[in-house]
Amino acid sequence: MDKDRQRSRSREKELVLARKLFTYAAIKYCNQTLHNIGGVLNRDHSNIAHYKKSINDFIDIGDKIFIEHLSRLEKQLMAYKVYR
Repeated sequence: MDKDRQRSRSREKELVLARKLFTYAAIKYCNQTLHNIGGVLNRDHSNIAHYKKSINDFIDIGDKIFIEHLSRLEKQLMAYKVYR
């Protein structure tokens, strides 16, 4: 995805999902702070805290579509050995 588009103020569903997946990976595998993630995504740390809560909610309720996206992301990360 285009970096400028991801950093835009758009709330398109596809972009929000991409930002949430980035947030998940940045926290879980890169140990990044909400502030640092917000800087990359052109968002305030409170937006990132909301993404984090939303991610946990989707996982807790077992949202199959979101979990499938997470699974694909983790498989791609493993393929590139990003977090080993």
